[in-house]
Amino acid sequence: MKKILLFIMLWFSACGLMAQGDALHISGYVTDSITGNGVPDYPLSIDIDSTNLGVVIHLESHTNANGFYSDTLFFAPGQTPTGIARISLSDCRQVVHSANCFFSPGHLNITHDFVICTGPTPPPCHADFNPAPPAPPQNPLNVHFINTSVGANGPWLWMFGDGTTSTNFDPWHIYQAPGLYHVWLSMGDTLLGGCYDLKDHFVQVGDSMGGGCHADFSANPILPPLTMQFNNLSTGTAGSWFWSFGDGNSATSFEPHHTYAAPGLYQVSLSIGDSNTGCWDYASKMIHVGDTLPPPCQPAFTWNQDSLHQNHEVHFINQSTPENCGWSWNFGDSTLSNEKNPTHTFAANGVYNVCLTISNPATQCSATQCHEVHVGPPPPPPCTSWFSFMPNWLNLTFEGHLPQNAPATYDWTFGDGTAGTGKNIQHHFAAPGFYDVSLTTVLLDSNQCTFTSTQHIRVADSSAIHQVYGQVFAGNFPLLAGMAMIFSDDTLPGGLPFFAMSPLDSMGVYMFPYVPDGQFVIWAMPFDSTGSYLPTFYENALYWEQANKIQLGNPQNPYNIHLLHAGSIPSGPAAINGHVNTQGLKSANVDQITMFLTDEQGNAIGFRQVSSSGTFDFSGMAYGTYYLKPELPNTTSDQVKVVLNAANPTASVTMTYSGKSILGVSEASAVENFTAYPNPVKDLLSLNLTLLNATNATIGIYSFSGQKVLGENVSLSRGGNVVKLDVSLLNAGLYTLQITSAEGIRLVQKIAVIK
Repeated sequence: MKKILLFIMLWFSACGLMAQGDALHISGYVTDSITGNGVPDYPLSIDIDSTNLGVVIHLESHTNANGFYSDTLFFAPGQTPTGIARISLSDCRQVVHSANCFFSPGHLNITHDFVICTGPTPPPCHADFNPAPPAPPQNPLNVHFINTSVGANGPWLWMFGDGTTSTNFDPWHIYQAPGLYHVWLSMGDTLLGGCYDLKDHFVQVGDSMGGGCHADFSANPILPPLTMQFNNLSTGTAGSWFWSFGDGNSATSFEPHHTYAAPGLYQVSLSIGDSNTGCWDYASKMIHVGDTLPPPCQPAFTWNQDSLHQNHEVHFINQSTPENCGWSWNFGDSTLSNEKNPTHTFAANGVYNVCLTISNPATQCSATQCHEVHVGPPPPPPCTSWFSFMPNWLNLTFEGHLPQNAPATYDWTFGDGTAGTGKNIQHHFAAPGFYDVSLTTVLLDSNQCTFTSTQHIRVADSSAIHQVYGQVFAGNFPLLAGMAMIFSDDTLPGGLPFFAMSPLDSMGVYMFPYVPDGQFVIWAMPFDSTGSYLPTFYENALYWEQANKIQLGNPQNPYNIHLLHAGSIPSGPAAINGHVNTQGLKSANVDQITMFLTDEQGNAIGFRQVSSSGTFDFSGMAYGTYYLKPELPNTTSDQVKVVLNAANPTASVTMTYSGKSILGVSEASAVENFTAYPNPVKDLLSLNLTLLNATNATIGIYSFSGQKVLGENVSLSRGGNVVKLDVSLLNAGLYTLQITSAEGIRLVQKIAVIK
């Protein structure tokens, strides 16, 4: 009833039928990221979430012909709410861009601009194929691979498992001998902006039984838990196929997968036949599903270029589990290796799709992991350019930017009929207002690559505003798909008095055009939550409490972010799922919360983004002890301990987000006080810890690259403890100090070592 009453009062107020109180003004521009022009008639959603009146108001808005949107809400006198206004829209790739702005009496003017892509949505692509052995009397080693992929026009790369490749759409391939071959199809589409997919099958070539057709198959576990992939190893016929899974279910596809209701032993059978030749055969096997299976294979590897042969020689480090497996490397250049940790010399610089397949015939376990490996120096910078500016009332100072400061010409138009040239330029505007400023750069090379960027600039704003920008790196290369966010360092209810988001461009560049004075944290997030890198704060901090804050207004651009590398989540039949409830905020943005997963030693091994409904899920995990740590800037959070075992393979965790903190069901904090001093340190680092209970702890100091350079196991007593660490042998630089214990203690702090 309160919500209906408030809505009626808002409507009467807007129509002038009752005395007006305060008004909430929301406005901004939506700009095309390619052309720099305003996007006309573009839909936006505005959600008003009141923390003191307990209501939610949803509005639909559209931009005008110039890309400008505006909405105003009038409140009855004395009933001005406090809360969060969320402005959101979707771009051409269906990525949601949103801004969350805190409002209260006296702070009712909200402005936020969006820069988005507006082209057609690229279709998904999916790789798949079927092998079709020829019918007798044709050569049984001549296999026809039928490409059933969708959503892409190529290129196609086939790897036939015998060291040979093809780029045809539906290739024929003659093998030299019968056997089981691991065949891969990699596909892409340069017209779709990087659409890519990979598919593999185990293919039985030839008839090892001396004539006729022969039914055979293998099975291995895949995700989700209790799901088995059946690999058809039959020969001598192209079908038909009939599978019986031993639980009353069946299938007629070539290589089905099937999810069982419970762990156990199941009698699986495969019948094959060919009405043209009269060939028929039958195979039956007992398979293990669920807890009775041995741990599945978990392929993983990293690599680094040799410091003496950095343009060609690459060292590969095998991190797969278990260790009693066979190794099969495909380096993407038609060469193979069976070494565990090979060193490979590539013939030329470039990007190679390197795949590691591990297998254990005794357990019917086989799995593959692939990475794109960049060999040689980083690729030359593209001609994508952008610019920053520093306002001083009607006088603005502009600076153009290109990756690696490539030599180029810089030409400017200022939106007021004037123009200029030069990398750095000052311009005086005749009057306050909005101006479309454009920069055109031309690289001084043989191609003369040209790029134009445009920004909608507010001139002579009464408040101090700044432009903040930087690059996000995953390893040595820019992050290709991700988002950057900036938060004011404020802990008011709701926690987000200033917040903005920026998608990353093709060089990992983010840009926030209108940031007020104050202290802020910047957070970069990769879109791939199952990849090798973690969401990271500027410059390379994992958690908000340790984040390096920036102070405006004296921007020290660029603010580059180097994403931290994630460990690997061990595979198994267990899972963690959960839900983040909201308290006080009816539409609180729980989808901005990142749920980190750490191992028992406190090392971050993965993350999931909490959904808009507040759910998160980690599935296919091995048994063990883990910790969940929700992360949202300006918000304190609990760390929740989770133990997974055969008796409790699935854990459900409930947390509550109140706008100020994220609380979970966990053990009480074991640490009352902690300090590390002096910092910076030259010789001796002192650690002061006050504990509620005695414990054994592990202390480690890690380099910027994540290498442990100093470690010590200590026994800590209840009450005050002082631990001394000698860091005199460490090189000068920035390090990470970690203190962990089995009881849930996890302390992380940056330290600087000086000489």
